[in-house]
Amino acid sequence: TIRGTNQGGKFWQRNRQAEFTTEQKAQLKAVDEERQAALKEVLGREISSQNVIDLLFLQVRGDAAQTGFLSGDKRDDARAAIERADRQVEWLDDSKRQREQERLRLAELAKILTPEELDDYKLRNSSSANAVRNSLRDFQVSPEEFRALVTAREVLDKEFGQRSSSQRRQKREAEELARALGPERAAEYARGTDLAWINARQIAEREGLNLDVADKVYALKQSTDAALEKIRADQALDGAQRQAQIAAVKASAEQNARATLGDSAFNRYQGRGGIWIGNIR
Repeated sequence: TIRGTNQGGKFWQRNRQAEFTTEQKAQLKAVDEERQAALKEVLGREISSQNVIDLLFLQVRGDAAQTGFLSGDKRDDARAAIERADRQVEWLDDSKRQREQERLRLAELAKILTPEELDDYKLRNSSSANAVRNSLRDFQVSPEEFRALVTAREVLDKEFGQRSSSQRRQKREAEELARALGPERAAEYARGTDLAWINARQIAEREGLNLDVADKVYALKQSTDAALEKIRADQALDGAQRQAQIAAVKASAEQNARATLGDSAFNRYQGRGGIWIGNIR
């Protein structure tokens, strides 16, 4: 029996997944390869552990649903390619699995799909495309705009990494969005996907306020960000002076947001999209 550590945690500790040594992982991989060989003999094709579960319980996974744009035979070939890639990463650490899985899937699919089909698959499945989809919320884009946004996202992910949210990336993002969508549409996208604006609009609706207050709050956030950037870049200020000016900007932002929304709506906004004010420091 191969058992990992942390099989039974202490009652006062957070539950954690079982951890295996390198030797145990090698043993598990060998067992899995034997099982794969047996399944291939029975089914006539290779199949991943997850897909065995899917077949037994009639589940439809995302990768199966998202190859639906392909024709029947090509769809089956694509799913087999995805399974081949997935088997290669089953025993990788979580920190490495997602990125390597995406790379291997695309490499396997490139062997059987046309460039156009592979591009279509990436628009449905890549991490960059999913990030763009998640950012849209209720903001509506055309297929052409979505493609342009994904391309811009891929450029930024390659330049900064997927998890980066630095000020430098934010500036480059504004440049790439303007290039991809045009300045006016890029500004609409930035506003329509910003939680500061989204939550202000939702709260305005619930409080029966004029919806243009959300635009005013968003404009306040932009002007506040610009003021903070100027203060932080001012080399003539010492630490105490810089902190004093930042505190003044924060107090002004809070006062103006409260005046725009009213006390009731502002109090609700603070716990949601208004977190940008609390984060000023």
